[in-house]
Amino acid sequence: MVTSASLVQLAAACYGICRDGHQSVIAVDDPGVRGYMARAGFVSVVLPVARFDPPFPSFAPRFSDLRRGSNPLLIEVTKLDSGAALPELLDRIVSVLRRRFGYRKADSYFYSITFLEPRLDVLRAKSSGANP
Repeated sequence: MVTSASLVQLAAACYGICRDGHQSVIAVDDPGVRGYMARAGFVSVVLPVARFDPPFPSFAPRFSDLRRGSNPLLIEVTKLDSGAALPELLDRIVSVLRRRFGYRKADSYFYSITFLEPRLDVLRAKSSGANP
């Protein structure tokens, strides 16, 4: 079973391996898993630092980028280079929690911020020159 959490961890590992001067090879031949990876945005996020075996068609990352955000129930892998992307991401999470799952506004913000807080810590560390 492939989850969004495992894709995020795999993406982080690929970027760490690249930072050390190496390239990851992700070997997946199951069409269902490959489709999920593309729909979740994983392929477009890691393609700059990893190689897929077998390779994805060249249009796959662009196609998934065009559809990004179109399925509110799909948890997508999102690369955050700075905190500038966080307000939009927070709004999307709150929207899904309120509209799809009926959460109250305060609860939606609480859970969204709880989810995003570890990412904020990483971005703060990166901006201060630390290597998280």
